[in-house]
Amino acid sequence: MPIHVAIDDKKATITPRGNLDRSIGRAFRESYELLLCRQRVDRIDVDLGAVDYVDSSALGYLLILREKTEDAEITVRLVNSQGIVRALLEMAGFHQLFAVR
Repeated sequence: MPIHVAIDDKKATITPRGNLDRSIGRAFRESYELLLCRQRVDRIDVDLGAVDYVDSSALGYLLILREKTEDAEITVRLVNSQGIVRALLEMAGFHQLFAVR
């Protein structure tokens, strides 16, 4: 699954495609670690518009991202979630942990 990262001023967008599952764990982690090490951003949006499904391991990856950004005072938002992806995020209570748009 390709993961695209774009940076615009102090906002970064991570855009995964397809199924967000354990098979992309390393690529997802590398995408945000690069941002945290080399770039100074205030916000990271994870654009879920092209994601068809999210499994429990991917939810864990999102929680790790949140944990790593909390100390750096970087806001993480989950954006463009739809259908089953949005339902899974709500069932998991992610709307209480992240801004879900």
